Amino acid sequence: MNRRMGGMRMDDRYGRRNSDDRRDDYERRAGNAYNDRREGGNGHDQRRGSGSDQGEWHGSGGQYQRRGGPQSRLPPFNENRQREQPRKKGINIARDDLKYQGQTFVKRPETKIEELKLGRKIDVTTNYVKLELPETPIRLYQYNVEILMGKMMRTRQGPGIQKVPVTDRTQASKLFHRAWTREYRDVFPSNHSDVIFNDVNILWSAREMNPGPGKNPGDFTLELELEWKKFWIHIVFAKSIEINRADKSIQNVSDLRTVLDAMLSMRLKYELQGNDNCVTPTDNKIYYSLRPGDYDFRIANSPMVQYLSEGVETWTGLHGAVKPECQAGVLYNVDLSHSLFYSRGKNLLDFLVELLGGSHEEENVRHRLQTSGMPFDARKKVESAFKGLSMYYQITPKESKKYFKFTQLSPKGISQIKFVRKDLETGEQIEDTVLDYLRKMYGYSCNYRDLPAVVYKKNMFVPLDRCFLTDIVSKYEGRVKQNLLGQFIRKTAMTPDDKLAVIKELVLPQSNSTLPTLLSVDDMWLKNFGVTCQKELMQLKATILPAPSLKFGEGSHDEVTYFHDRGRNDGIWELVKRDCFRQTLETVNAVMCVIYVNDSNQPTPQGDGASTLIKVLREMGLRIHEEFETRELDANYMNPFEQIRESLEGLISGFKKHVAEWSEKLKEPIKPIVLFILNGKFSTIQQRNMGAFNLYQMIKYYCDVVQGVYAQVILRATYNKMAGNIRTAATAHNVALKVLAKLGVSLFHVDPENHKNWAKLTDAKDPTLVLSVDVTHPSADQRIKEGIDTLSVASVVGNLDVQMTKFGTNSHLQRVGEEQIVHLDDIVCERIRDFERKTGSYPNHLVVYRDGVSETEFKRILFEEKAGIMRACSKISEEFKPTLTYIVATKRHHTHFFPNSKEDSLA
Repeated sequence: MNRRMGGMRMDDRYGRRNSDDRRDDYERRAGNAYNDRREGGNGHDQRRGSGSDQGEWHGSGGQYQRRGGPQSRLPPFNENRQREQPRKKGINIARDDLKYQGQTFVKRPETKIEELKLGRKIDVTTNYVKLELPETPIRLYQYNVEILMGKMMRTRQGPGIQKVPVTDRTQASKLFHRAWTREYRDVFPSNHSDVIFNDVNILWSAREMNPGPGKNPGDFTLELELEWKKFWIHIVFAKSIEINRADKSIQNVSDLRTVLDAMLSMRLKYELQGNDNCVTPTDNKIYYSLRPGDYDFRIANSPMVQYLSEGVETWTGLHGAVKPECQAGVLYNVDLSHSLFYSRGKNLLDFLVELLGGSHEEENVRHRLQTSGMPFDARKKVESAFKGLSMYYQITPKESKKYFKFTQLSPKGISQIKFVRKDLETGEQIEDTVLDYLRKMYGYSCNYRDLPAVVYKKNMFVPLDRCFLTDIVSKYEGRVKQNLLGQFIRKTAMTPDDKLAVIKELVLPQSNSTLPTLLSVDDMWLKNFGVTCQKELMQLKATILPAPSLKFGEGSHDEVTYFHDRGRNDGIWELVKRDCFRQTLETVNAVMCVIYVNDSNQPTPQGDGASTLIKVLREMGLRIHEEFETRELDANYMNPFEQIRESLEGLISGFKKHVAEWSEKLKEPIKPIVLFILNGKFSTIQQRNMGAFNLYQMIKYYCDVVQGVYAQVILRATYNKMAGNIRTAATAHNVALKVLAKLGVSLFHVDPENHKNWAKLTDAKDPTLVLSVDVTHPSADQRIKEGIDTLSVASVVGNLDVQMTKFGTNSHLQRVGEEQIVHLDDIVCERIRDFERKTGSYPNHLVVYRDGVSETEFKRILFEEKAGIMRACSKISEEFKPTLTYIVATKRHHTHFFPNSKEDSLA
């Protein structure tokens, strides 16, 4: 913000009349570096306030921050922290002044899409809303917020209450709103719309805080007590910001994005704070269930809450994200978001019945549980499903709810668990069972006498039918199980028309709707700061591109094959004349060996699957010189690993020797291909061998890496499906395409005659090398482990021919989470040399497709990787200077285009 405002008052519409002198005084008291920078300060400064709430302030390079500020960046706040040593002096360099920020890029052409001749133009509706910022800058005080709670912990000094950060965003949001709107209203501005909170660690205010006499307004703590627990909200002034719609600097754009993201959702979160069914797991997602447990509640014919299985349900919520640098201006992207939650208040006995048999066998399962108790093999399954779930038990409706987390089931049924208690009437020690005790004390009756109980505490047991999943909204945690994932995908799938209708209903104000919407014409936060939004979704022009055409090898029935729309509005393109065989672009000699992997003493599979596959390959142009007889690999799980490996080595070595003899006989190179037939995916063998080896991995490693033999592995069920007419055997055709790909045989390429841009890209006289660069990172649960699976994998893929039908790759491991590729120059150099070896010439153009780069990292990653690519070119030759085109493919999975006309819709 410009330090010299010439006495100008802040916008009177907002009632903020803080003069420049008052702002400077406030920033001095808060310890901000504003005045230090004005006086040219660039060194170290350290100060301690006189009040207990002031803490320590450290500065370096004109930047001041409090040790222990926001919970996401700084260590937790500790009031008893000792004075730290001063940090070394540093040079303060603004992000806009970094070298990579000076790069220039090709500007987007001014031509509008309506003027382009390519394709057919249609009208579409997007899920974006246009925002208009005020002409005058938005000036705000920014604070770092840390929310702590008291937790009883053991230390060297003995047990005591320690302050630990609140990591649950929903809980943090509710605690802040309680302090803001109820218990500490005088601390915050009287106008609620002057306050913006991002639900985790940043607070913006149009006015300065007022914690009271004797307290530092730039560093203070608020105490809360809720449900016999203590909480502390520590607020520290960070800086003053000024958001100007004309300022295109990185810092201004970043501030604009974060402030507007929080501002646009403030009204909805403010209205729903009293609703216990509102959840804000991230800063741009809101889930709220207006009718808990009502699975029939629908909006625009789409259910908002759906039950899946195993006590899990899916909620439909809202996603919102501000896009400040769009061609059309500042836009707000709104979309539906789906997430998993635990079903509230579900009885554990019903949960158990569902786990053991599902709803279709409910009566049979309940009968078995009543007569014979829980099966032995079901105990682990049940304990695994229940483990860690938040629950409560309630013996009778009059009793209060006791909350706990599930740990385990009792070893015996409730009619067999005995304990000694003192009789209240006689005072004698008597032995009783859990079932008899509950019957006498509470009038409890149960038909499931032999079912185990839930262990509430040590030597305390509760019947399953008196335990319930927590009635508090709880988001599903951990990796989603495969069966749940499949149900989740099927249940949340929506047609485009339904999705658009729900978005309009939840986002835009409707005249006949009583639902709280994300945007509103009466939004007091938007009015307060002068931000306006459109009352409808943006309309755009889109283009339907012409269908491509493919060119097959000579001898095909139809050398140039066109796609055509089947006209069924299902979004599928179909090849013309599907019953015709297409010849490959080149001819390759090969010999196939079929090996049946017998791990369970089953007979060798019969049928003509291999014969059908070979006939299909021959029709496609592959020269199979011999139908090698089926061999058998004895891989019984009782056999030692070395025995199985030696058997595999003998089979592969004998086959390679046979291929070498054929190659010598024909005086031509022959490629070996082995078709392995497996009975299953070998998950059981992995368990029975204690994780010693995985047979599929051993086959692929030994064939691909050790022996250099192409291996195609299929299941026995797939092999049985391959037999049949070679023109209609779809499974054999699919396997044949995989075999051709592994042998390096191209079946088709895009015909350049009808695509001028593709003709330029595949011009043999002016060759182009296309590189695809990406880094794959391990999942969150994999990162906590140790070993090779916790590293990131960087890969570079490049074409090996001018027609771009064959590709080579380089992959290596690198430090986890690192998006920049290590030794990129060596990898690119190898890709260029491979291209030259295959085509006979070096590329004149390099096109790099980069994935996984965020908008904030784009310039830095480009700057560093461009330098690596240029070094690779220099290693080949100082005169080798191809053109470089760098394309970043960013994810826009929350962007949707809805055709306005049914005729234009392909899906």
